[in-house]
This record gives sequence, structure tokens and C-alpha cells, in this order.
Amino acid sequence: VPISRAAQRAQRRRQRQQESRKSHRRLHYLLRYIATSASTLLPLSSLPSLTIAIMNRKSSIKPRKKLTIKPYTMAPPIDHFATSSSLLIEAARAILHKRSLHKVSQDVNAPSGATADPVSVTDLCTSREELYKLVESLCQAKHGKELFEKVNAEIIHAAKFVLAKMETTQLSDLLTLYEEFSQYIFYIRNIFLALDRSEKKNIYDIGKNHFRELVIQQNLFQSVVIPNLFQSIKALRIEYSLRLLEQTDFVVEGQQSDFDVKNGVQMVRDLGFYDELEELFVEESRTFYLKEGSSLFEGDKLQTLPKYIEIAQKLLNYNHSLVGKYFNSGSTKLKIKYALEECLVKRFMGRILGTNVADYSSGANQFYALLDKSDQTLHTLYNLFSKINAKDELYNAVTLWGKARGEAFVSESNPIPSLLSLHKKLCNITEIIQNKGIIKIVLETVLNEGGGNKVPQALAKQFDETLRGKNTTATAKSTDALDALFVLFTFIVNKDTFGMHYRSLLGRRLLKEDSESLDVERSVLSKLKGECGAHYTSKLEGMYNDIELSADLGVHYAEYCKNTQAGGVVEFEPKILTTGYWQQPPQHDLHLPQSLLDHMKHYNDYYTTKYKGRRVVWQHSLGQIVIKAMFPVKNSDSKPKIYQFALSQLMGLILYQFNPVDDEESPRELTLPMLMAATNIPEDEVIRCLLSLSKSKDKQQRVLLHNKNDTSTPRDRKNPITPEDTFTVNTSYKSNKMRVKIPMMSSKMEHNAKLAEEEEQISEAIMRDRNHAIDAAIVRLLKTRKVIKHHALLAELMSSGVLKFSFQPQDVKKRIESLIEREYIERDSNDRNTYKYLA
Repeated sequence: VPISRAAQRAQRRRQRQQESRKSHRRLHYLLRYIATSASTLLPLSSLPSLTIAIMNRKSSIKPRKKLTIKPYTMAPPIDHFATSSSLLIEAARAILHKRSLHKVSQDVNAPSGATADPVSVTDLCTSREELYKLVESLCQAKHGKELFEKVNAEIIHAAKFVLAKMETTQLSDLLTLYEEFSQYIFYIRNIFLALDRSEKKNIYDIGKNHFRELVIQQNLFQSVVIPNLFQSIKALRIEYSLRLLEQTDFVVEGQQSDFDVKNGVQMVRDLGFYDELEELFVEESRTFYLKEGSSLFEGDKLQTLPKYIEIAQKLLNYNHSLVGKYFNSGSTKLKIKYALEECLVKRFMGRILGTNVADYSSGANQFYALLDKSDQTLHTLYNLFSKINAKDELYNAVTLWGKARGEAFVSESNPIPSLLSLHKKLCNITEIIQNKGIIKIVLETVLNEGGGNKVPQALAKQFDETLRGKNTTATAKSTDALDALFVLFTFIVNKDTFGMHYRSLLGRRLLKEDSESLDVERSVLSKLKGECGAHYTSKLEGMYNDIELSADLGVHYAEYCKNTQAGGVVEFEPKILTTGYWQQPPQHDLHLPQSLLDHMKHYNDYYTTKYKGRRVVWQHSLGQIVIKAMFPVKNSDSKPKIYQFALSQLMGLILYQFNPVDDEESPRELTLPMLMAATNIPEDEVIRCLLSLSKSKDKQQRVLLHNKNDTSTPRDRKNPITPEDTFTVNTSYKSNKMRVKIPMMSSKMEHNAKLAEEEEQISEAIMRDRNHAIDAAIVRLLKTRKVIKHHALLAELMSSGVLKFSFQPQDVKKRIESLIEREYIERDSNDRNTYKYLA
């Protein structure tokens, strides 16, 4: 049930009344306790009046006063200051002359020159308290100013007295006197500490200033401190240099101890001479290491470049630790660091890099040898050049080295192995000097030197050697070699030249089945496709597809021959080469055996039936053949020796002509004209085939015997065989192998002529492809822009990266004229440098 407001008010009122009664009851008990303790019993009726009286008494109590102890206010005697100051001055002189302070207090008027017992630490500590109180009383009596003047005069006298003991010019003597004066000032300040506080002047600093002024007056800083310090530091430096040069038997004279050198620098810092000392020390260090650097680099202590770099780094580190040990100043460290870097490194920077010396080759050879080695010394050199902010000069020198080495390598007959080693060295060097961009600058310049046609051709041949089956290296190693070759390929500008040569060599590998692995070939193809695009590798992919298609067709053709009973005992494996993918060799209309003609006819019928509208053209110069040969043995009862000769189709056709006809018993003798008539092979090819069959270092391994009937005609490389010479089969042929591969032989002159012819054909094909590529790029660009300026067209072609070869503006101009003649584009009638696209 909710409570009403009236009930709530009544409840609160009752609570207040209860609390009031409780408070009155407590007060009653308190007053009763007080009255009982006072032995006075009061009636309860007097409690209210007593309460009021106590409350009034409490309000009338005053706070107690604080007790303060004041100093003695009795006026001192009249001669108190004179007596006390004289006592203090005599005490100061006693400390200076190391006499007992107790005797001073007993005999104040004793002469200053009187001898006394030395002052012990206990005596000083005991007497200092009394002297301190005396000074404090004088300061409270406001005699501080007069006392300070007397103390100042006494300190000047003490400084002169101490420096008067200087008998030699050794730094150790001056340090001893300075230590004595410092101890004196320390004791004086402890005694006159109250004077310090009252006059607000530091007696210790004032004493050091007086000592400094006397040092300046007597020229001790220039005549004692500087020579001794520098001589000691110079001795330390010479000793360290000789230790670096492995001359440990050299004795350094005039060397101070490390303690004296360190204390000497501290004394200079205390006296305020450190700025002058720092400036002189930096200049002295510069002078010393100018001479030392010249001696090490080109003087009587001449060192090799790696040794000099190592010594320079060690000297810098040593001086850094030396300055930190003796001077302990950050500014001095920096100044010495800059001075020594200039004296030891920056001054010889041109000579170290071999770019500013009369004997350029000598300086360059040392630096080049250092780069060829690429060891820790190069890392040290990089650190030194980084300290003097000369990394760009080092980068330029490394770039020049790379270009010089690359130009020398490109002039070799096969520059690829040397260029691979150059790339490996550049990777090591740039990792040390932390600039990978040098690799691109060097290789792009070197690989594309002189039009950039030699290196792409050599690189394609190196790919061929690596991918051929005669490569005996492991697959992992060949893969690494291919990766290295592909790195060089990425820096080649004329990639079309490489592609043309690579396609020619790939065709030979595929036709001769001489590839190490088709999977590896495919991996190379995928890398080329990723680098240059699908258009670059379209013909290469077509060649692989032709080989795979030929294998499938061979299986189906074998089934076709089995079902139709076509063919014969001769195995026939044709390969399909799509026109445009493969380079077309010269064609020959040969006189072939009937067995081959039958196979060719059956395969032609099979292929034209399977693929309508296609025409088959046979390339005999690319064919390979295996001939089974039987040679008689001397023992007629034994079976003839059987060999298998793997050779080209032309060589096999010539060797086939030596088979006996109509059971001839004697071996056939054939001449050059007879073989040409029987095979319809050109003369130069017949000569090459005969030389390949009749020339061998071992006479028993010559398949044909060359009988030189015409001895009057001179024989040379141009005319090795005459029409009168005859050839017969070597019936005594012997070989350790059952299957013998006979390669096509050619003289060096013929080989070079053939290579030149092939190179000319490839160059013509390259120029033809380049013209088509430039035409397509121009037309594609104009089709997009519709109108474009000549300079904008050149800039777009160079920056787009569509053309995978280097070209000149003249080449683009010729192609523009050709496109204008063929009405693909036209010039603007008002501006000849503006081209328009013709739809």
C-alpha cells in the first residue's frame, strides 16, 4: 500500500527527534565523565549551563607561539674581520705549501716561508669545519666582498707559485702541476663555500681562469701542450701504420703514455683551449695523412690498389677509435673523419678508378682486376666511396668496365660464354655496390653494339648447342644454362634476328631428331612467347605441330600400307613441313631408286586423299637415310661384315650407285661425271659427298677409295677432284661400331661460303619481315589516330615496343613512302609532315 505524503513527513520528524535525543544523551555522558575526573560531582540540572561555558571557553583559547632560535646578536670585536681573514689566508697558504693547519691556528703570525709538517687528510678534514664556520660568520657579518678580494688575490698567487715550479717542457710536468693546482682549488672552494653562495661566484672556475691566463702569458699551450700532444699522437699513428705494413721492428721515439695524452686533452678542455686544440689537431691530421697517403699510393711505401684500400679503411677505423678514446667529442670525430676521407680516398678517387691518371691503362688494369675478382675489397671500396658521397663515380667506373669487357668479348668468334661470365660478374658486383641498374645499361650497350646482329646469331647457336642431344650435361645444369642464355636474350633489341636464326637451327634439330628433350624445347618456347608475344613464336609452334603431325601421319600411313599392301621392304618415314614455317632449301630433281619412288607415290596419294587441296613438294636435301652395307672378309667361308651407314639422302644416293649391276663380281669404278649423270645432283654437292665418303684419318674407315688417275692437274681446295678420278668401294672397310654416322664434309672455304649464303638469305628474310612489321605498325597507328604528325608517329613507334628490333628514322621514312605509293596513307595537302589514313 503506498504511503501518503503526510505519513512520510511524520516519519521523518520522528527520526529527527530520535537523533536529537541520542546526541543529548552522548553529551550528558561526556560532561559527566569530565566532572568525575575533576573530582567534582555536578547535579544534572547544571548540565546546560556547563555546556555553554565550555563552548565559550573553547572559542577564547589563543594559538601557541612558534619557538624560534635566533643567532648570537652580540656585536663582533672590531678587529674580527682582519684577524679572521688573515687566519683564512694563512690557512690557504698552508694548503698551498702543504703545511699543518693546526700550527696555523696556533701561530697566526708565523712567516709564510716557514717550514712545517705536511698536511694529512685527517688534519684537513678536522680543520676545514672550523674554517668553514669562520667564513660563514664573516659572510653573515657582510664582509663577503672584502674576503672575496683577498681570496682572489691568494688564488692568483697560488697559480703563479705552482707554475713557477715548471722546470722542463714535458707535458707530464705540466699535468702534475695542474693536478696540484686543481687539488688546491678544490680544498679552497670547500672552505669558502659560504663565500661562493653569498657572492654568487664560483671560486673553482675563477681559479681555473687565473691558471688559464698564466698559461697564455707564459705561452705554455703553444710551447708545451700542443707539441707534446701532437708528437705523442703522431707516434701512435706511425706505429699503427708500420704495423699495417708488417714492420714490427720499428721503434717509435718520444711517445707519451696514454694516461698523459688523455689527461692532457682533459686539461685543455678544462682550461677552455679545446676549440683551438681541435682546429690545430684537425689541421695536423690532414697534413700527416696527406703525406702518408701520397707515400702509400705513389711513394716509397707504394702498395697495390687492394692493399691500399684495405689500409685506408683500417686507418679510418683506427683514427675514429683514437679520437673517441682521447678526445671524446662528436664534433672532433666528424671533422677528423671528413679530413681523413678527403686525404686518403677523395684525393685519389680518380686514380683508384683509373680515370684521371697519365698511365691510364695501369690504373684501369688495377681497378679492372679488382672488379674481376669481386671480393671483400670491392665491398670496402664501396663503403669508402659511400662515405665521401662518390657512389655515382663508382657506378660510372663499373659501367665503363662492363662496356670495355663486353666490347672485347663481342669481338671473339663465340662471345656468348664470355658474355655469360660477364653477366655473372655484374650480378656479383651490383649486389655489392647495390645498383642492379648497371646490368641493364652494360648489357644493352654491349649486346646491341654495331647494329646488334652478331650477338643474336651467336646466342641462337649457343641455344642450339645446349639443346642438342650431344650435350652430355644433366638436365638441371642444361636448364640453368638455358636460363642464363635467356637472360641475355631479354637485353637484345634485334630479337627478330635471333628468332630467324633460332628457327633455322630448330628446324635442323627437329628434322635430325637431335634435341635433348622436347619438354625442354617447349619450355624455351614458352619463355620466348612470354617475353615477345604469341606472334613472335607462331612459326616455332607451327614447326613443333608439324613434327607431331608427322609422327601421327607416319602411324596412319603404316596402317595404310599394311591394308593396301603398298610400299615395300624399305622403311619410309616422311615429315610434313608447312610452307612458311620452315626455311626453304634449294630443290633438286634427283634420280631416285624405284623403291623410294614407289613410297613417294603412295604417300602422295595418301596425303592428298586425306587433305584435299594440298600439294606435296619433296625436299631431298633435308632427308636422312640409313643404308645397310655388306663387306666381304678375307676368309671366304665367313659371313660378310654388315654395317649400317646413317647419312644424308644425297650421300646415300651416291653410295647406292656403287651396288653391283647384273651380278658384277669386281667392284664398280665410277667417276665424277658418271655419278652426276646417274643421280642428277649438282657438281659441288657430288664433290662434297665424295669427299665425305672417301676422307677419314683411318684408311680402313674410308667407305670409298679415291684413285687419282690425272696427276698432271694440280689439286687444291677449289679443285680436289678431277673428272678422270675414279672411286671404288673399300672392300677392307672396318669399324668398331655396327651403326656408323657419316657427316657431310666440306672445306673451310666452302663452309664459309655456305654460311655466307645462308646469312644473306636470313638477312634478306629479316629485312623483309622488318618492313612488313613497320608497315603494319604504321597502318595500325594511323587507323586509330586517322591523322598524325611525323614526329608523333616516330615517337609512338619507339615508345610502344611493338617492333622487336632497332630501327632508324630513315627506315620509317622509306616505309611511309612505300605506303603512300600503295595508297594506304596520304600526306596532308597543307602540311607534308602530317599523314592521313585512307580507308
